[in-house]
Amino acid sequence: MQVLYHNRTRRKDVEREPGVEYVDTLSELLSRSDFVSLHIPLTEDTRRMIGPAEFSLMKPTFCLSEYFSRPDSRPESVI
Repeated sequence: MQVLYHNRTRRKDVEREPGVEYVDTLSELLSRSDFVSLHIPLTEDTRRMIGPAEFSLMKPTFCLSEYFSRPDSRPESVI
């Protein structure tokens, strides 16, 4: 299985794992992926991160899973 990732900071240590590849832009990640899992804090900058322009880049069979953490969330409140 090939795993693509995009992050503000490139992680060369992660790329040593077989099949892991860094992509420069979110657009490239969305256009090349079958499944994307976003794990990001929910802020004003990320609130509308995926919109019509981003959906237009995705494959017809694309699956998106979003995990946003609220700034005020506490691990003990999730249980």
